[in-house]
Amino acid sequence: MGADRNEKARAIFAREKGKADNYLIGLGFDKLRIFRPGYIYPVEPRKEPNFSYKLMRVMYKPFFSHFKSLSVTSHRLAAVMVDAAVTGRGQETMENKDIMAYGRKRRAKK
Repeated sequence: MGADRNEKARAIFAREKGKADNYLIGLGFDKLRIFRPGYIYPVEPRKEPNFSYKLMRVMYKPFFSHFKSLSVTSHRLAAVMVDAAVTGRGQETMENKDIMAYGRKRRAKK
């Protein structure tokens, strides 16, 4: 989340993400999907690499249950990415809210 394709944002990460988007678009792929997830919650247990990851794992359910538009589980993100690649559905740029909506539509069709 947070990419600025105008490359004028004050936050360096937003500018750099925007540059990366523009670079990929400029490569001229026939089909391109840019995914912009929020916090990716790793569903499978793992050894967290640092304190902030440990904190996010503990805080995920109480915090993100109120702010669902800011995060996605690793399983949902993977399923949406694979489905979009196989079916060709979805828009070129999928923000976290689009990923979540796509995931709901996909589950509803089953």
